[in-house]
Amino acid sequence: MSVTSDVERRIGELTKPLKDEQRGIDRRLAEIDAEQKELKAARRRIDQVLRQLDPGSFVSAAKKNGRGVVNASHVGSAGTLATKQANIRAYLDTNHDYYEEHGIIAAKVYREMKDDEIEPVASPSVVLETIREMHAQGVLRADRKVKGGAMMYQWVGTGVVSGA
Repeated sequence: MSVTSDVERRIGELTKPLKDEQRGIDRRLAEIDAEQKELKAARRRIDQVLRQLDPGSFVSAAKKNGRGVVNASHVGSAGTLATKQANIRAYLDTNHDYYEEHGIIAAKVYREMKDDEIEPVASPSVVLETIREMHAQGVLRADRKVKGGAMMYQWVGTGVVSGA
């Protein structure tokens, strides 16, 4: 027996357990994949039935915009979102005189809060939704469209929102 064939035989003996383990992993991955497909099909069927039986209670997944990005107002816990909204309202309240003079534009508020390092950081869409909510509550009024198509808001009455 030559040295080369002896080396090849020993390499084969060393790699056999690894190849067996690899085959076992591949089998398990195939089983998991099949189970995942079954679970997804069952989930789709349950969703269909729920939509038909009780459409009002069905909660769909967060909508994606055209770029495939989930709307940021849906990301994070409800507590974090409430904290961000409270911070936005407090920031507007603190800087009331400035915004009364210059108007409230969501993108501008976002940039200024970011520059002032307000934590937790709220996304532009959370700032916009909070300002729209304040408008719906009657705290702000829509003043006019500005260059670029954004809406400028102004305070209604005293405009102090700390109690809102």
